[in-house]
Parts: sequence; structure tokens; C-alpha cells
Amino acid sequence: MKKIKSFIFFSLLIFILTGQTFAKTKLDYRNLPDGEYSVKIEVRKNGKTSLSMMDDAVEKPASIVVENGNYFLKFKMLPLTLDEYGATGYLGNIYYLDSKENYAKASVLDYYDYQDELSQKYKLKYPKNIMYPIDKTKLENIQETKVRVFVPVMEEFGEEGEEMGTQYARPTIYWDTLQEKNSNEFVNINLADTKFAQPKLRKIVDQVGKIVEYQGKKYLYINFFNLKLDSSGYDDGTETLEYSYGEDQTRYSLQSKVIEEGKIGGKYQLSEAYIPIDGAEEIYLYGKFQATKYKQERYEQSAKINLSLLTPAKSNSDDLKLEFVKQDDVSVKKNKSNKLPYDFNIGGVLYSPYTSIDGNKFRLTRDGENVRFIFNKNSFITSNIRNIKYTLDGSEPNESSFDADLSFYNQSKFHEDSYYNVEIDPFNMTNISSMGGNVTLKVKAFDKNGMGVGNTQTYVIPYDKETISEVKGDTMPDLGCPMILSTGKKAALPKNSMIYAEELSDYNMQEELNNLAEEEGIYNPSLVKLSLYDGNKPLELNYNGSWNANVCPLATVKLKGNNLGNYFAYEYKDGKLIPLATKASPRELVFNISSNQGYYVIGQVDKNSVRKMAINLLSNKIKEAEAYLNSGEVNLYSLILEGDIEKAKNDLGKFKTPYICLSGVEKIERTMNLAKSSGDESPEFYKEKAKVLVQVANEILNKNILNKSSENELQGTRDRLQYAISNNDLNSLRDSIKNLDKALNNLSYKGKGQAVNINILKENSNQRSMASNVFENQGKLLQIDGKYYLELGLKTMYFGNIRAHLLDLEVFENGLGSRLLNLTPISKFSDTGLQGVEFYNKKILIELGNRPSSEYYIRVKNDAMGNARPVARLIINY
Repeated sequence: MKKIKSFIFFSLLIFILTGQTFAKTKLDYRNLPDGEYSVKIEVRKNGKTSLSMMDDAVEKPASIVVENGNYFLKFKMLPLTLDEYGATGYLGNIYYLDSKENYAKASVLDYYDYQDELSQKYKLKYPKNIMYPIDKTKLENIQETKVRVFVPVMEEFGEEGEEMGTQYARPTIYWDTLQEKNSNEFVNINLADTKFAQPKLRKIVDQVGKIVEYQGKKYLYINFFNLKLDSSGYDDGTETLEYSYGEDQTRYSLQSKVIEEGKIGGKYQLSEAYIPIDGAEEIYLYGKFQATKYKQERYEQSAKINLSLLTPAKSNSDDLKLEFVKQDDVSVKKNKSNKLPYDFNIGGVLYSPYTSIDGNKFRLTRDGENVRFIFNKNSFITSNIRNIKYTLDGSEPNESSFDADLSFYNQSKFHEDSYYNVEIDPFNMTNISSMGGNVTLKVKAFDKNGMGVGNTQTYVIPYDKETISEVKGDTMPDLGCPMILSTGKKAALPKNSMIYAEELSDYNMQEELNNLAEEEGIYNPSLVKLSLYDGNKPLELNYNGSWNANVCPLATVKLKGNNLGNYFAYEYKDGKLIPLATKASPRELVFNISSNQGYYVIGQVDKNSVRKMAINLLSNKIKEAEAYLNSGEVNLYSLILEGDIEKAKNDLGKFKTPYICLSGVEKIERTMNLAKSSGDESPEFYKEKAKVLVQVANEILNKNILNKSSENELQGTRDRLQYAISNNDLNSLRDSIKNLDKALNNLSYKGKGQAVNINILKENSNQRSMASNVFENQGKLLQIDGKYYLELGLKTMYFGNIRAHLLDLEVFENGLGSRLLNLTPISKFSDTGLQGVEFYNKKILIELGNRPSSEYYIRVKNDAMGNARPVARLIINY
């Protein structure tokens, strides 16, 4: 009986949404003021009470438009699938019976952007929105109007002379369902994660909802994906949805109904549901999601809707908008007057996605990143757009063209979280040569029926000449090793790049380098001049301060040979030998290079001596950089420098290999030089960091877990930073950020605490997980007011030139798929990520509850892993 009642209730709500009953006060339909109103209509057969086939082709509800006291009926015509004929039919034209009993042509407000053989044969366009007048002198509670329509596809199925395409019908108005059209009936939902970095519900619940009423009660109408498969078969949807009116309140199952199926990359199903909201301030939603691509088990995530934050949404959003273009790292553009088509402005900062040497084109490469065009994803409730199709050969996009992916990036800096991603492979379906050129991208939106929505958009993508990832060079003199010049995944080398090695012929230079080598303890030194060329001109490694301005190293030189384990590389600069970040193994020697011509010493060394030297150089470089930050300019690179220093300090505390230490020296030196040459810039970067730190401080203070002294210090430093933000005082802002940062990194808690060792192991073995590289190996177990917490440190993980950071962390209370534990960020640091400078979590606090375990299953996502979210085990060694 309970299920029957639920079904009846849900059916009534569906009845509401289609405009067939309304809870608002009835209007006097005989005396309506100017405006637009919703009304239920049916389309009956001519001379009968049964419904015409046309009824399925009219969108419900229809509209009554009143202009200067005159009444008009307005409705949208939909394409109609004729199953018995295996065809889809469109309205060709429509006439209405006027007050003089003559058929007059109805007004066509707009047409479908679609043509086929029939539209060309009959020389017409397919009408979309129709409007014609109503005779006010004949108004009745149920009022019939009469129309004559022509449907070309029906004409084709009839016998010659039969005129089967011409039909008569009676659109019938039910005036007692009349309702004012409220432009605010659609609302932006603004769904918020309830736990740290758990965006699954934001990913599947439509960003727009609708407030509806039934029998004096209000409901929030939502759409969500109950199934959303990607091309690999992973399901992002949730089969069930529950709701509550508070985080720990009673949960209710949400009745839902599948209303749409289709394919965007993989198959999807869209469902609708109604949530009672009378007297509620907030709604919590709970869904269960597939654990991994290979595991069907599901785990729970939740999100919250603050009903006071619902804002009016556009009722029609069929606009397709380009939000962002990206190939590699974007760069900050100093010359704002030279704005190019794909440059974009965020917070007063002009960013550029261009990656060529001159900063005006994109790199053409088979080895590196493709150019990506990011388009907005509109609400499925208010928009007809479902798929984005594109071509690269200048042809018009159609159903068989390339598909854009419907993607999601949690809290993107540059675009909305949900978006359509068009990834350009310039070598696919284009005639581009290795010398570069333009590729024409044509993009068009399509609805769920495969019909075009809006106009085709055309973009021209300028490519520079082709680049590659590495090039083979000469044999290194003395050592007899073949050389390879590499830029790794950046693939930044022109195709005709070359690296030459020459023995030194200048006796004085030989003597000076040999003497310096002896002083440094280098024996059996090989003295060589290295030159890098792009054809017959010097190779430019630094792309004019563009996308790779902060990349370090710009390139590496690899030597392949035997017995290379004790060798090390130095560059001769300003009368000194500068040790280079060098990786040495018995069969390979790799060292960093940043200039297109220079003198080098490569020889055997004592590893312990080199290690001590590298540690000392990094320690001194950290001090130099910190001194610069205390007195230097405020700009983008000074923020990046903070991240470089933080990483270098971590490295000094752990690895201390010559390569790690000297890489830190080179990176800090490069960033510091960029900061010095950039001068003072807008304080927007520092303001952004200040706001992030204030938010973190507020979250910690709200938890009431600090001792009084630490709480007072945190409140005071937070308040001073807020004051500096409001006063726009750059020096005060910088100092206040430093003080609040220090307070957040030195929190003192109420209860007891003990240091614990942390291990991150693979899901099904005791081997160390790769995910462990973003975690510190020591944490702190806290006991506060009878509850346990784990303070966990995080850090940057390096994959070659890529800096990876923790984005999402899910900690399961009792095995994979069980309840997720609450996480709170308690400290931040700035660093360079895939979206430029970002603020990442440096420490987090995990609420373990009353009885902590020694093992927790976790799922991890970092910004170097794409959509992968590996499962691992967090082991706490008490």
C-alpha cells in the first residue's frame, strides 16, 4: 500500500510539471493584463474528441500571449517519430481558422536550423515556435481552435493526389489551468560538498532545478544522472538517491523516474525527482557511486543544498560558449594591449594559452599535449543541448562527426566544473604540414534527437612548426657516449634541432677548466663545448617568458654508455664551475641544461663530497630566496617561489641526494630571477591567497578544537589579515599572510597528541603505493573531547617536470564503500599546478571518531593522474 501511495504521489507531481494542473489562484482568463501565461492544451482530431497525432508534436504546456489586450496562442512544434513509417516528421507550415472562417497563415517566430531533402523539395524551412490569434468574443472554459497543417514526410507516404500531408486538427485550450509565467520558476541549485573534495553529486545533479507547488506544498524538482557511462564503461551515476533535512537527521528515499536516455561518450540515463521543502532551510542528498572502473561496489557521497541560496535561473539556455583554450601551462601576459583571440582575463589577470616561441601560436606536436577547447555545459532542464559535434576539415558538423566529451574538473580555476571538452588532434582529418599552419575547428550543438541547436561556431587554430620531444646528437668526446637532447613530454624541440659537442681547442680555456676541476675534486675530467641549434640558428629553449617560463629544467642531456655511475656534470659560468642536477647510473648519465651554448666539465667525483656540497648549496639558496621574499616585489613568481622553498625544505629533511638538492637550487634560482624581472604586479594573487587562508582559519575555529592560546593567536592573525585585505595595503597584506600561515602551521590542540608513522600501501598488498608520494610519512594522532583526529601532512609529488598535488581524498570508516570520514584542510601552500599557481592543502585533519583503527581504505586523486582515482590503504603505526 505504501508503494502504491508513493507511486500515485509521484504521478501527480509529474502531472504538475507538464502543466496539467496548477496550485495557484485562478486568473480571470476573460480579462488578462498584457503578459505571457502558461496553459494546458490538447490537440484533438478534426471532428472528434480523440487526440490527433499532432498532440505528440506540440510541447506542453503552451502559452497565452496578451498584447494590447489581444490574445494569442503560442506553442513549440517538436519533431515527431513515426514508428510505423520508420521516419521523423517536421511541420512544414500551419494555418489557423480566423474569425471570418478563412484559413490564415500562423506567425512563425523561429525555425529549426535543419534542412533535408524534403525541405529542399518543398522549398520551405521547418517552423519551431508558432503563434496565432484567439477570438476573445468566443472564449469558453474549454476552447477549441482550428488549424490546417502540412507535414512533408506524410505527403511522401500518400498516393499521388491524396494530399496525405495536409491535415486538420483542433488545438484545445483548458482555461482553468491558466497560470502566470514566472521568470524565476527555474532556480540555480548551488550544490555544495559536505566533505572535503567529494564532488560526485555536483557532477551528476543538474545545476538548475524548479520550485513547484501541489496542494499548498512546495517541492524542489531536480534532474540527475542515475547512469552515466564513460567510454571505458565506468559509471559516474547513482542508482539511488536519499535526502534529509540535516546532516544527522532521518533519511528518506527519493522517488525518481527515468525521463531521458542517450549517449554522450557512453550511455546515460537522466532521472527526475521531487524533494519536499516546506519549512526546510537545507537539504542533504546522498548517493552511492561505483568505487573504481574495475570494481562494482558502491560507496556513499553527500552534498548539501542551502535553500536560502537558490537564485533565479534563465528559463532558456541554449547558448554554446567557449570558456577556455589550453595546450600546456597557461602563462600570465604582461603586455595586456596585445590581447590575442584565445587570451582570457580572470580577476584582472590576463592569461595566455599560446605555446609557440613567439607566443602567438600553438605547438604542433605528436609527442606532447593536444590543444583543448572547453565549452560550457548548460543545464539539461533549461537547455536542449546534449552533444557537441566538431570537424577539423572545414566541413559542417553532423551526426557522424567527432564527439566532444562531457567532462568534470573539481573546482577549476578557469572554467565551470562540468564542461564539454574538444581535444584537437591536428594530424587527424587535416592537411597540416610539419611547417605548421591553420586548422579550422567547426563546432555545433545537438539535442537529444540529434537535431542541431543554434549556429555552427568556427575557430581558427594557428600552429607553429612541428616540435618533438628529443633529438639524437654527436658522441661526447673523451667519454665516447652518444648524446640525446630531450624536453620530455613538453615536446618543445623543433624537428631540425641538433646538439653538437666539441673538444676544447683553446689552450688557456683548457688550463683554466682543468685547474677548476682539480679544485672541485673532479678527476678524469672531459672538457667540452655544447651547442644547440635549430637548423642553422641557435636553439631557443626559453619560450619568450611564455608557457614554459617556470619549467625547470628546460631540457636535459642524456649520455648512454658504461661505468658512468661516479660521473657528474658542471657548467662553466662567471669563472666558476656550477654543479648541475645530475642523475648517474652505470649505463646512463643525465644532466640539466638551460642555455643553447656553454662550456661543461664532466668527470668522476667522490659521491659523499658532492652530496655535502649539494646540501650546502640548497640550504644557502633557501636562505637567499627567503630573504628576497621578505623584501622583494609581489608578483606571480614570488608566489611560485614560496612553493619552491617549501618543497626544497621537505627535500632537505628527507632525500638529500645531489640530484634532488641541485634541482631545488636550479628551480629556486630560475623562479627568483623571474620574480626579480617581473617587478611589482597587481596584488590579486596575494589577495586570493589571503582569502583562502582566512577561510581555512574560519573552518578550524568553528570546530572548537584548539587550546585557548592557539585559538586567540589564530583569531588575531586572521582578523589582521582581513583588515589588510579591506585596506588594500600590499606590505601589510604580505606580512599578515606570513603571520597567519605561521599560525596555521603551528596549531596547538586542546587534548592529547602523539606522533605516529604513516604508510600508504597498495590496496591488495603490503607494497608502497605510488599515492604515498603526496603524503608526509609522519602524522599526529589527537584525542579531543573523547574523539580522535589524525593530522596528516601533504606535499608536492614530482613526475619529471610535472608537479602533482592531492586534489581529492576519501577516507572510508570501515572498508571500501563504507561511510566517509570528515576531512578539514588546516594549512595551505601555493605551488604551480596544471592550472598555473594554485593553493593546495599542506595539512588536513581527519575525524576518526570514538575508536580509531590502524588501517583505513582511501581513494586518492591528484592533478597529474587525469581521472584515475586509485584505492590504497592508510596505515597508522601507533
